Amino acid sequence: MDAAKRIPDNFQLPRAINVKPHHSSSDLSVFGSRGWLYGEPKPEPRNWAWERSSRTGPTLADAERTLLSVLQKQLRRGRHILLDPGTENFIQAADPSLAAACRRARWDAFSVEAFDWDSEAERALWEQLEAESDTVPSHVAPQFPLEALVEGFDGSRQRIDFLIRAPGINRVVEIDGAQHKDSKQSARDAQRDDALRAAGYDVMRVPANAIEAAVKVLKEGAFEAERAGLPPEQVAHSVVVGLYQALRDGVLAFGDQAWTVVIQTNGEGLAVTQLLEESVNGAVRHIRNLARLYGLGSGIPSEVETHVRSLASGGEPPTPLPNGGLSVLHLHYDSIPAGPLPEGHYYYRELPTIFPVRSEPLDARPYALQADCDVCRYFLRLFFRFKDFWEGQWEGLRRMLEGKDAL
Repeated sequence: MDAAKRIPDNFQLPRAINVKPHHSSSDLSVFGSRGWLYGEPKPEPRNWAWERSSRTGPTLADAERTLLSVLQKQLRRGRHILLDPGTENFIQAADPSLAAACRRARWDAFSVEAFDWDSEAERALWEQLEAESDTVPSHVAPQFPLEALVEGFDGSRQRIDFLIRAPGINRVVEIDGAQHKDSKQSARDAQRDDALRAAGYDVMRVPANAIEAAVKVLKEGAFEAERAGLPPEQVAHSVVVGLYQALRDGVLAFGDQAWTVVIQTNGEGLAVTQLLEESVNGAVRHIRNLARLYGLGSGIPSEVETHVRSLASGGEPPTPLPNGGLSVLHLHYDSIPAGPLPEGHYYYRELPTIFPVRSEPLDARPYALQADCDVCRYFLRLFFRFKDFWEGQWEGLRRMLEGKDAL
């Protein structure tokens, strides 16, 4: 068979999506995976990210590095990621009001006031679009990397002013100030526009003094009438990834010291609070079982304290500990503050793209697995949804893990 015929029409290579964070001192890690409930229709893929203060991760022991390398692969093993079985059961057994509350809430922490805009005209465009619809963050991304959209610009660090994606709409908006009248700049603009149009994007150039007129054109059919929110399974998945990233960054430490996770959200209702608490518990179960599999049973604390604050319900924001505190993680689904982000605080971002994302793998050496039946049974449920091994199956697996003849 011809190789070209074996490739699906919707096949996409992983892309470099280096989205601009709010502040120059921040990092933004983009993911291409979404949480998924076993047996349910798979949701549309969607890029999202955790934005946090830049920091150098800790020096990890070999076993810790191996654990994080395996966890990274599990959390990026496809576009749709299964959840901890206990968390999945919680969501499936929940009242329909949970899904409704999650879809009503705004989870994206993007802040027009905190974002480092390149020009006042760009900020004005966003503010006027947001005045027309509160779904703007779900469909519009400012300062998006050009290399993620078209070939031939890898490593160029060039960005487009706005990417707009909605049903039937793939649009790039460029705000043109006086500098774009220069002949050399005009030639570079034309080259970029041709590449974008060839890649299937509609390019719209807006003079900096014509923002209001452009908004009238852009809002026509571009945004849904209601905010899409997030499904509960993606909320849970983002928590798991947040804990993984915090371990990699050194915000949460390996060892016996208890972890504290503080979550701030605009979602309201007891069901949302319980979902977030269960998501932390499920993430810890996943990580703890993985640690036991690699002989790091004491590397993950047995106690995790979780605090959920809902601003929509009138809850007061938690008082940040100095520098985030040792093994204290703050997950924010509310709003990014102005100025440098405090250490240990992670802010959720939704993006309008659906690209597979390149990841930087953690190098790790092979490590002997432990022949622990309870742990292996956990991963049997996690990946295959079987409750237990068939007769004789565990005995063969145990002998294999112990380096013995399994036949």
